[in-house]
Amino acid sequence: MRYTTKDAKIAFKRLCKVLGKTPGYKKGNWCLDCNATYGGCVVREMLENGGEGSPMGMSRRTPKAFCYLVSTIEELIQAKVLYPYIVNNI
Repeated sequence: MRYTTKDAKIAFKRLCKVLGKTPGYKKGNWCLDCNATYGGCVVREMLENGGEGSPMGMSRRTPKAFCYLVSTIEELIQAKVLYPYIVNNI
C-alpha cells in the first residue's frame, strides 16, 4: 500500500486524539510538518515562548513510517490499558 501526506495527516489527528493534544498552530498545540523535500513528516509543538519543539524527535519520517509509528503508539497505549486484565486472567 502506498502512503501519502494525506494518510500522515489522518494518522496525526488520531495521534493527537490518543495523546490528548490539540492540533493547530496556537501556543501549546501540535502540528504536523510535512515536506517531501526535507525528508517527510515531523511533529512540531508550538511553545509558549513562541518557539517550536519536537516532542517526537527531530527526525523526519516518510508518510509510511509516520503512519506505522502512530499505529505502534496506539497499540502500546492499548496494551497498557489492557495489561491488568491480561495479568489477572493468565
